[in-house]
Amino acid sequence: MLHVAPDDSASVARAASRVAEIAPQLIGIACSHAAVPVKTYRWVGNVILRALSSRPHLTTGGYFATFNADRLLKDWPELDSVVIGEGEGPAVALADRLRGRRPVDNVPGLRTRLGAFCPHPPLKSLDALPFPHRLYDGELEFPRLAAISTSRGCMAHCTFCNVPVWTRNHGGWRGRSASSVGWEVRALVDAGVRRLWIVDSSFEDPLPNGWKRMRELAGAIAGSFSAPTFYVFMRAETVADSTFEEILPDLVASGLRRVFVGAESSHDTLLHKMRKRAGTSSVRRAVNVLRQYGVALRVGFILFTPKATFETLRADVRFLAELSALHLTGDLCTRLELYVGAAEIARVRALGLLTGDPYADPFAYRFEDPRVGRLACRMGAVRDRPDLSDSWEALHDLELMLSGANHDSRVREIPDVAQACDELHHGCAQWKALMSEMNLEMFERACRWAEDEEPDIAFDEIERAWFDGGLTQVSEVARIEARAFAAYALSRGIDVRF
Repeated sequence: MLHVAPDDSASVARAASRVAEIAPQLIGIACSHAAVPVKTYRWVGNVILRALSSRPHLTTGGYFATFNADRLLKDWPELDSVVIGEGEGPAVALADRLRGRRPVDNVPGLRTRLGAFCPHPPLKSLDALPFPHRLYDGELEFPRLAAISTSRGCMAHCTFCNVPVWTRNHGGWRGRSASSVGWEVRALVDAGVRRLWIVDSSFEDPLPNGWKRMRELAGAIAGSFSAPTFYVFMRAETVADSTFEEILPDLVASGLRRVFVGAESSHDTLLHKMRKRAGTSSVRRAVNVLRQYGVALRVGFILFTPKATFETLRADVRFLAELSALHLTGDLCTRLELYVGAAEIARVRALGLLTGDPYADPFAYRFEDPRVGRLACRMGAVRDRPDLSDSWEALHDLELMLSGANHDSRVREIPDVAQACDELHHGCAQWKALMSEMNLEMFERACRWAEDEEPDIAFDEIERAWFDGGLTQVSEVARIEARAFAAYALSRGIDVRF
């Protein structure tokens, strides 16, 4: 398993070089998200194929691939097959066929251009799977961060997500045992990993038994020598539950440092239509609970939806400010994406706002108010600017590092490191407040630009003022100070990098 950044040509070139060293007969490319265009997946695949002396079998799988298999085979000529649903069984069967030089049509769970498709039965136990064999980027000193899965599927019903549909169609929710997770964590720690990104759709499933399972997973991770820190995705109603607050100290003690909570909207009516179980009151409590225990927070938000108005946009921005999350500039640019298989597509179609095929374009809808649509497009273009990609995350990355430092007893044991940490905390709070103020002011200017239907050149000036007027500078200062503190702490024997 090799991680590649599809928008980074250098990363793709390094991946192609690593694959060429192995000279495989089979290559699989994960195709899970509609935000990465099919042409990008195809480009990555072709770069890798050109680096090889012989032509391997090229397959793909993932949520997006599962729901769009026939289209992918049509639009991606170099692609030989698509895995439908879970990949382990079909991949092993495919590898056996290739090794024996036998035809690959009619492999259960594998869609090809020839032969009839038959599904592969879902796995009964995830513990039976071997741990992934990871190939790390050779330019890194050691593999600091690893993605790990402790479960498969999601028990929520959010209309904008296709994972619940995938879960129902492919075996339901299943979780690994704490023992299995613990052994994999130990192996990763031995390889040098210090941070875990737990990629479960929602860490708390399956409630109510999820409370017990979270405690067991915390114990398994904490039981590793030099236990790593970890990040998770959770639903707001779970974090807001009093039972979660009871077990949160155990999770923090075992290494929990960040939770991604999907807030999505400041409007309970819209949250209900999205079939979100949490209302805004639950989101507020979830945020307060995590901050009380010093856990870094990332709030998921969908600002631009087809029926958004300038009134709802302004209310959403005020809600983000109330949550102390308005410094995360990217949330001001987030637009609803339509994932094939998600129920939201039918809802948008029923509203008469669907304009095309979400397979080809996850934004294939119009806005009820064209002026909001114009603003959404301009804000989306701002987010896609490659020169600003680092600016989006600088303060959040700093918060992550401070969250880790706060819970590291060694930081408090060395007075000068503790003082430097406190000073950086103070600076972070100031930068967040300044960033929030700038974002609030500039988003209001952008709303007025769209409401008054001013020319595009006027938005160009707003954008320049937004970034050149301070946001980029604040992000750079935060990044420099974070690196300086990390280097200083490391010189005193404490690794606070994430």
